[in-house]
Amino acid sequence: MRQSKLELAVLPAIAAVSDGTATLVGQQPEYFAGQTDPEELNPIGFFLLSMSPQLFGWTLAAWVVVLILFVRFAPYRLAAWGSLVVTGLHVFGVATWLIRVPYGLLWVVLLGCLFRFVVYPRYQPNFRLDHVTRS
Repeated sequence: MRQSKLELAVLPAIAAVSDGTATLVGQQPEYFAGQTDPEELNPIGFFLLSMSPQLFGWTLAAWVVVLILFVRFAPYRLAAWGSLVVTGLHVFGVATWLIRVPYGLLWVVLLGCLFRFVVYPRYQPNFRLDHVTRS
């Protein structure tokens, strides 16, 4: 059964907000005091965090709106693929922060299992190739 477009928009939005939250929580206290550079591997995120954490937050909110609009107006199959890819990339972003906490590897493995056994199956009905015939 196909997901509604609303369902396709929810998972990447949650993943993006989780990634952004992990990024802000992962910053050192000195960063917020203006004494050090941000810790961020994504060059866009690094640039935004270098400017200000508020700019990073507002840009994250704008990114979530763009994701929702993309899913809303893109053709269904493209919206489903885009939703899965963006969700996966933001889950990876969260994993890069989780690895730094105590028992980080355990949390990353649990996050990977969550993605594989809970998130990905939500998308599987969208990617069936029933229309392809073998010769």
